Amino acid sequence: GEELPVYGLDREIAAAMAAKHDPKLEAEVCNWVSVVTGTPKPADASTQEWLKSGVVLCQLANKLRPVVVKKVNTGKLAFVQMENVSSFIAACRELGVGESNLFSTVDLFEGKNMNQ
Repeated sequence: GEELPVYGLDREIAAAMAAKHDPKLEAEVCNWVSVVTGTPKPADASTQEWLKSGVVLCQLANKLRPVVVKKVNTGKLAFVQMENVSSFIAACRELGVGESNLFSTVDLFEGKNMNQ
């Protein structure tokens, strides 16, 4: 869809979030995820594109604690991919990750607030 203009406080929040983006940190995180999971990030894919299906995230969680994500769906349907991401977020909670360090399934799926 077409992006709508952002005004007022929403615009300030959007600008602050964009300013927080750290490409070096993003590259380091992607490298770590690749090493831990054994699944390299394709050179032509953005981080969001690579992680959107939730498969790599579930692989990561299961490397950190085996079978913390019991079912990893490989389907291409949006709801199945979002279920994977939700399973990853639940695994993060189980592993002790604080709520302020988690992201929402929809943000990842839509490529919003990628700094989180």
